[in-house]
Amino acid sequence: MDKIIITGIQFLILQVFNLIAIWHSLTRLNKLRWSLIIPVLTFFGAVFSWFSPILSGILFTAILVGLNYLSLSERTIRILYPLLGLLASLIIFLLINTIFNSQMKLLHVIAFLIGNGVALIIQNKAMQRLADIIFQQRLKRLIFINYLIIIIILLISTVSFGSNSSNPILEAEFIAILLLTILALLVHFFDTVQKIRQENAMRQIQQIENYAQVLEHSYTELRKFKHDYLNVLSASLIFIKNKNFEGLEQYYDEALKIIDTSFAYDDLRINDLQNISLLPLKGLLSYKIIAAYQNNIKIHFECIESVQITTISPVRVVEIVEIILDQAIEYVKNNQGKVDILVTTSAAEYLSLLIRYPLTHDDLIANQTNNLFKTILNTHSVYEHQTLQAIIATENNLELLNKVAEGFLVQELIIKE
Repeated sequence: MDKIIITGIQFLILQVFNLIAIWHSLTRLNKLRWSLIIPVLTFFGAVFSWFSPILSGILFTAILVGLNYLSLSERTIRILYPLLGLLASLIIFLLINTIFNSQMKLLHVIAFLIGNGVALIIQNKAMQRLADIIFQQRLKRLIFINYLIIIIILLISTVSFGSNSSNPILEAEFIAILLLTILALLVHFFDTVQKIRQENAMRQIQQIENYAQVLEHSYTELRKFKHDYLNVLSASLIFIKNKNFEGLEQYYDEALKIIDTSFAYDDLRINDLQNISLLPLKGLLSYKIIAAYQNNIKIHFECIESVQITTISPVRVVEIVEIILDQAIEYVKNNQGKVDILVTTSAAEYLSLLIRYPLTHDDLIANQTNNLFKTILNTHSVYEHQTLQAIIATENNLELLNKVAEGFLVQELIIKE
């Protein structure tokens, strides 16, 4: 009976901390559902532990992960909190039991309280520190695989050494193996994080190169227009000197047609919108750009190549772009500066929509930058009342890269084609 009670308390602790971890991402209905699910799972998990504590723990954790997946629209590492909570609790238990060699029954409860508290802190810190790459599929898969490897090691060791659980030498060897495995996985994890950030940096460098090409192309068009304009003036003078006004009128009409078709780069570059095939996105950008211009907000838009968006819902694209662009325009309106919008395509079959604007000196502080990213990610869509973070997490073909470079906040939406 004591075993069932202790196991039930452990299950309850894990569920409470899991609910804390996902609370802000739950809808009101899901919060109500969880309040009903927790006592039911606690009871059945405790009863099932009478037959097999190991299988009970594994099954219970898997059920929690599955419920998180169904409850949360955002596909982030928050879903995997039960694995992290269980892992941290088991490690704390092994360390305490090895150091103090205690047979106290409440040791399991204490280990679960400490372990889940540590797990919650680790997860929140990870969400903040990895905010710029947390939505990338490669990182989420790596975290999940690391969890599984450690859980499997714990399972194998528990089954293998179950009959020798009081042997301090075996426990010490197991802890050493576990810690070395965690260390190796951490080294691999941080190496992968560094590689992902380097790849993102290279991708952004490529975008800067594309931007430079856009500027060069614009300058070439401007020189061409200047050349055509001087030619028109020179030819007009000749017609005027010869008093050939009919020829002047005909030449003037033809020259204007040529110039109108060759020069399409005004201050706002509204004509570039014709290169975007997705009508809802084109309409949103045109409305936002013109509205910003009318409110004396500096904004620059460029899209010199024809772009196609077919892999995701147009509503999703509009939701994401509107949230990011509204935040950028509002920030520039309050702090001055200019919003740059650049839409490009890549040979790697992805479309990039980059929005950039300068940050104030106070916001360039690391903590303020993280808070700014967090505010943007938690902004709700006016269409489906989901946060930006939740919208991106539900789309496998989308990635949002966040970066601060040379005093600018750069947000790049990658749409995989």
